Amino acid sequence: YDMLRSLVGSEMCIRDRIKYYMESYVNQDYGQLERIISNDATIRYNEIEMNKNSLKDAEMGHHSLYSDISFNTWAVITSEYENGHIWTHLWGEWTGTGKFTKTKLTNLVHLAYKWNGNNQVENILGVYDATHLNNEILASSNKKK
Repeated sequence: YDMLRSLVGSEMCIRDRIKYYMESYVNQDYGQLERIISNDATIRYNEIEMNKNSLKDAEMGHHSLYSDISFNTWAVITSEYENGHIWTHLWGEWTGTGKFTKTKLTNLVHLAYKWNGNNQVENILGVYDATHLNNEILASSNKKK
C-alpha cells in the first residue's frame, strides 16, 4: 500500500482518475485518455489487442455507431498485489442506442488498469460481451453497401 500511496497520493485519487476517464469517454473528450494512458501501453479488450492510438480510434468509433452512450460505474477498486503491481478494477454498465440497428442495449463491463511508476496506465484488460457491438458494426457495413 505504501507504493500505491507514493504512486499518486491515495487510492481515491487513482479511482477518481479512472472514473473521470469513463466520464470523458462518454462525453467524447479524449484528453484524459491522453493524460493517463502511457504511449507504450498494452491494451486487450476480449481477444482484440490495441495500443493507445487504436484505443482512441475504437472509443471514437463507438460514438459513430451509438447515440445516447452512458456508463454507470458500479465499483472502482485499486489494489497493490504481492508482486508490487497496482491495478484499478472497474465494474459497470455501458448503455447506448445503435445508430444502424436502432436497438437500445446495456452491456456489463469489467476493466482493469495496471499503473506504472509514472502515474500512467501501462496495461488495460477489458472483458465484455461483444455480440451487440459486432451486430452494430455489421449493420453499419450493410448500410454503406
